[in-house]
Order: sequence, then structure tokens, then C-alpha cells
Amino acid sequence: MNRKRRITLAVVFTIVAAFAVGTTTEVLRDALLFRWQVQEGDEFLFSVEVIGYSIAGGSIIAPPFASMNDTIIHSEIASLPNISIFMRLTDFADEIVKFAKTDSRFENGSAIPVQHYNQINNLVSRCLLPVGNWALLDAFYPDEPEPAQNTTEYETYIGTDSGAVFRIGFERFSENQASGWHGVVDKKTGVPHRLELWGWSNISPYLYAYNVTLILRGQASIT
Repeated sequence: MNRKRRITLAVVFTIVAAFAVGTTTEVLRDALLFRWQVQEGDEFLFSVEVIGYSIAGGSIIAPPFASMNDTIIHSEIASLPNISIFMRLTDFADEIVKFAKTDSRFENGSAIPVQHYNQINNLVSRCLLPVGNWALLDAFYPDEPEPAQNTTEYETYIGTDSGAVFRIGFERFSENQASGWHGVVDKKTGVPHRLELWGWSNISPYLYAYNVTLILRGQASIT
């Protein structure tokens, strides 16, 4: 079944179910829509692993994000976006995924280096999701990138429902550079338990490839 058909069927099912009930009850809201299971003030710890390489002027140097390797990140939910009762799926990325939800630092309270802060904090923030109609979200996003005809370049969100977890991410690819991120999210809580940030470039004179992995170590209560 192609993705357009899956989207159509998922949307039609949602609309039919809503009109069949006639009123928006809490049961219907839980079944069809999205809601936050996390709340502002929740805190999480993530261990960080960095692998990769960099070559500059013919010399091998440390990869991007090397200073983050073997550290523990503490992320706190600072704000959560409101969710409309019948929010369009086309707005999900802008209003939910991209919304700045977290503040992050090292477990010992020190600041993440400024050159890495936005990418690390955004990775956690973008992978915190509301729970709800995962089937509709799965239908809306492709499981894998789908380049336009006659090109290998693309820029796209991806999403896959995999039973107890949902995989969400974003990838950007061109002939000489690529980058992306993704998170494996617990469908009961909306909390990611594995997150990855990656990129590579073969544009001289600076060549690099890196993969940053964050693993959830649990909730935290740090003052």
C-alpha cells in the first residue's frame, strides 16, 4: 500500500470515528489525538558516545563532537507546546517536533560547549513526543527517504511505527554532504530511549564523518 493511500485511509478512519461518536469525549480524544505524558520539570539523563573521524589538510584530527564522548547529559523539560484537538498532521513538525522543549547541560551542572549546545539540546527536544494516534503519524511520514524522480538529493522527515516504539527523524542528503537525526521513542511515555545525530562531508580540504548516540539512563532529580 503506497504512502498516499495509507494517509487517506488513516485520515478517513479518524474523521468517521469522530462523527460516529458525535461529540469529542475524553475517550475519543485519547484514541484519535495526541496528548503529553511528560510534563514541564521532568528531567532525564543520557549517556553520550561519539565515533567518527576528521581529516584537515591531510592530517587526521578528532571528529566533530569529540569533546562530548563519554559524558552524561542532563535535560529538563522547560516548556511544552499546546496541542489542538484536531491538529493537522501537516503542522506536527513545526508545532510539536521543532518546538523548543528542553534545556540541557552536563550531569555535573556545567554548560555544554556553545558550539555543540543547540544540536545536542535540539536532538533531545525534537524526539520528545506526545502520545496518541501513532498509526496516523506513521501514515503521514515515509518509513525511508523518498528522493524526487531523477535526483538522489532529498530533505525529509521520516517516521516508523515499530510496535512498542516509534522512530522519528530527519535526513538531508546531497552528493557531497549528508546529515540527520533520529530517535527511538517509547509509545507509552513519548520519551526517547535512544537518539542519534550524524553527518558526513567529503568536500576538501575538510573531510569528516561522525555519529553521536545518546542513551537514556533514566529520570533525574538534580538541583
